[in-house]
Amino acid sequence: MSVLGVVVTLLDPVVIPAQAATATRPQSLSYIPGATLLGIAAGRLYGELATQDAFAAFHAGAVRFGDAFALADSGHICLPVPISLHEPKTRDDKAPSATDERVRDFAAADRGQDFVQIRGRDCVMDGCARFHELGHEASMRTAIAAETGLADEGQLYGYEALSAGQRFRARLDGDVALLARIGKALKGEHFIGRSRTAEFGRVRIEIEEASYWQLASGAAARRRRFVWLLSDAWFFDRYGFPTARPDADMFCPGCAIDWAHSFIRTRRVAPYNTAWRARAEERTLVTRGSVITLENCSLVPGLQSFGMGQERGLGMAFVSSHPIGEVLCTDAGAVTSPAPACPPLPAPTAFTNWLKGKQAGIQSRATAAATSDDDLQTLRGLYRRARHIAGEPVGPTASQWSGLATFLASDIQTGSLLGTREDRDSRLWGARYGLGEGDTGTFRDFVITILKAKDGRTRLRLLAQKARRAIEEEEWLDPQRDESGAVNDQ
Repeated sequence: MSVLGVVVTLLDPVVIPAQAATATRPQSLSYIPGATLLGIAAGRLYGELATQDAFAAFHAGAVRFGDAFALADSGHICLPVPISLHEPKTRDDKAPSATDERVRDFAAADRGQDFVQIRGRDCVMDGCARFHELGHEASMRTAIAAETGLADEGQLYGYEALSAGQRFRARLDGDVALLARIGKALKGEHFIGRSRTAEFGRVRIEIEEASYWQLASGAAARRRRFVWLLSDAWFFDRYGFPTARPDADMFCPGCAIDWAHSFIRTRRVAPYNTAWRARAEERTLVTRGSVITLENCSLVPGLQSFGMGQERGLGMAFVSSHPIGEVLCTDAGAVTSPAPACPPLPAPTAFTNWLKGKQAGIQSRATAAATSDDDLQTLRGLYRRARHIAGEPVGPTASQWSGLATFLASDIQTGSLLGTREDRDSRLWGARYGLGEGDTGTFRDFVITILKAKDGRTRLRLLAQKARRAIEEEEWLDPQRDESGAVNDQ
């Protein structure tokens, strides 16, 4: 039995939905299933291998294609958080790691009140068990009718995808000769997941010839075992039928399951098989992260596999003689051989520099638009203060703001419009408003302050456009309105 390491880098967003439904926006898996790697290898090798070797590699379990787990920036692998871990549900801030003092492992202790399972996160296996959340992005789409080429009415669907740039790591176990050929077939660029003919699914796979990850485990000093599922498991009962409540004999003859200290969740799935152009049989899986506590058990601590579908990554588990919460809190929880750092990015080209410039411009305009709303609210208050000092409506008119917007759009200097500090124009840009403690300022000062800020011209142009409309619609300079904006009937 040999082991082969695989590192998968997402070059494009990848859509791997957790369920078969296409209505609304299905959630994405936080890992790459081993069945995906099996499908890539089978697509390349099935016709080249002898019938017996093909059956052994892709059907009989001679090679086990493990799930590809996410990698943190440090290169350490991220495994599903054990759902036996609970945190107080009354606190607003979530625990930053599985080693937090607020976190309790109810697989080893009696359940407490006001605690909630920790789900939807992974543990960075670097000895600190920090929580890691993958990058996701979502989009809504509509199907196109083949007859008209237009949007098909009522055919709205969504995708949630794993963001590009993330890396995942898997291990393959099996025959040395088969692994060598499978490694060559996997190496390179491939397309996985849904919508591969669009902008999704491109990945790069690299092979680690002599490196693989494994969990360290303590000595088997006790007869109690904790089975932490690292991947979904497809269990069956003593009669061979699939079940979501496995028998203890599946793990070890003569042992018993302590259901009071076990935590399992299930999901039902019928995966689509591209080669068959049909869905496979529906299966009820015990989901990754579940923890099963066994009594009077002699299982050897370490990585084990249970149940059906092991060739496609199902059933991988970590068996420990100590509670998983304790394992994560010690150095024994660290995973050996972190993956190498990401390769350096390619040198920028004229095209990539142009794209970055366009993106920076879009972000700058969006920031300026958001900031100009706050500036308009401030300006509204300045007009009220100026009116309070002068005893009548003063300040730049709507046409003055319109002219300022034109100057800024044409890249003309604004000095000729705003004037100077020595100008005695006390009714327009030189109108004064109170700043508190006897100090005053002018609208000219307010405009110049914005111009000196980052992206000031864009921000001021947007403010000028909004100020013109507000002065006309809200009648800021109407003598019949008092300082609060209400109409004065006298």
